[in-house]
Amino acid sequence: NLPLLGWLLLLASPGLLRAEVHFTVGTLAQGGQFATVQAAVDAVPSNNAERHVIHIMPGAYMERVNVPSDKPFVTLRGHGLSASDTVLTFNETANTPPNESTVHASTVIRGSDFVAENLTFENSYGPGVQALAIYIKADRAVFDNVRFLGWQDTLRSEHGRNYFHDVYVEGSVDFIYGRGTAFFENA
Repeated sequence: NLPLLGWLLLLASPGLLRAEVHFTVGTLAQGGQFATVQAAVDAVPSNNAERHVIHIMPGAYMERVNVPSDKPFVTLRGHGLSASDTVLTFNETANTPPNESTVHASTVIRGSDFVAENLTFENSYGPGVQALAIYIKADRAVFDNVRFLGWQDTLRSEHGRNYFHDVYVEGSVDFIYGRGTAFFENA
């Protein structure tokens, strides 16, 4: 159900028309092949040329997630009834050495042609210090029906063209920032 702009960004992607590979994250009872989101991301081959859809079953996943630049065409898809049913969370701050955004962000996206659907990115540290929920340094990243929760510097769109459709961003201080080109629709 992506609007026209979201589809245009994806159509500009050279890997769109290739086959898809599907992974599932969750408990064994939920049909999970992987117990953590990062394990599923790690299973995506470097320099892959086809979309890898990682289906994430409902629940809270307390882990840092890093999609590196050599893993394009990754989709993280939450399988709850709403975005709040599937939560990727971590609780580290900028005060944790070294003070570098990609180290203390709960989720880091560097792989181009990234898609996130129906889930929540959160930094659960709480008020008082810089604590990113997500750091995006990827071109053609699309976020549809996604929530971003934090306190300071919640969402950093640092590089590339990023499209946010039907999203909710919560924070108190500089909660959306960065040097990337970010387009928000129904946010």
